[in-house]
Amino acid sequence: MTQQSKASLSQLPENAARSDALGLQLAPDEAPDQTPDQTPDQTPGQTLGQADGQDEDQTEHQQKRKRKPRVRRKLRKLSQDYFRRAALYYLERHNGSQHSLRQVLRRRVMRAEREGQELDREQVDSWIEALISELVQQGFLDDARFALTRARSLFDRGQSVAAIRMKLRAKGVEAGLIDQALERIREEKGQASEADMALEAARAYVRKRGLGWRRDDPSLRAERAQKDLASLARRGFGYQVARQALEEGLDEGERLEDLPDDWD
Repeated sequence: MTQQSKASLSQLPENAARSDALGLQLAPDEAPDQTPDQTPDQTPGQTLGQADGQDEDQTEHQQKRKRKPRVRRKLRKLSQDYFRRAALYYLERHNGSQHSLRQVLRRRVMRAEREGQELDREQVDSWIEALISELVQQGFLDDARFALTRARSLFDRGQSVAAIRMKLRAKGVEAGLIDQALERIREEKGQASEADMALEAARAYVRKRGLGWRRDDPSLRAERAQKDLASLARRGFGYQVARQALEEGLDEGERLEDLPDDWD
């Protein structure tokens, strides 16, 4: 090969130069085993990026992007048996309330109607209510148990009593069951009142988020004090509780500066 030929090949892209030099540049109809993403110097199933040493994770990501979106299958014909299986499937995975399960099943009804199923809504609603009553009797559904476990989880994550009440009401739990759950938690935590519970929850939130006195850099405590206070306020904590939780780990006599005396 002459020097001029070598020079011209060096100016071509690496793969093109390699293929031309070996005489392997075939027309599409001459390479039936060649996929659109496969060049002649690759093994079957190997993509261009892999042939050039491209990162396999990047190649896999490119292949995923080319996949067609999954087509959602239509619901089967709704029946009492269908609702029972759907309800048990849901309860195997979630500690739900009666209201939550009812909402799940009603969404199935609306989806079935969108897909063209002709339904007697009065009959379907009666199936759902009968099923919920049966699951309550069998112990699969228990709003008191749901309220207690949910309230415990929220309290340990630093949610205020007010926020816990609001979230449980949104799940359709009766006020009396919410009160029972909060009273049980108060006893478990050894708190004398709901005010003590609120302070304990605020402390948990401050510890979890590293706010106020829990900040590693003391210079940021005063600078971020207003934002920390606002964060606690958004979660339903009263001003005095929020401020106490933010300041109680400071040295004696030390307070966070630039905080108001009360909520504006």
